[in-house]
Amino acid sequence: MATELVAQIKGVAIDMTYMGFTVDPEVPLASSGSSCGSCGSSCGSH
Repeated sequence: MATELVAQIKGVAIDMTYMGFTVDPEVPLASSGSSCGSCGSSCGSH
């Protein structure tokens, strides 16, 4: 599954923020209405 996801997004940009980090795909995922669409929001570190 991870290999298929990487093939769809073509790569990611990881940026540090004051709350943790963000992970933005180079090619955005299609929004399917689920809460686990694109991880453009802060994923944070726990």
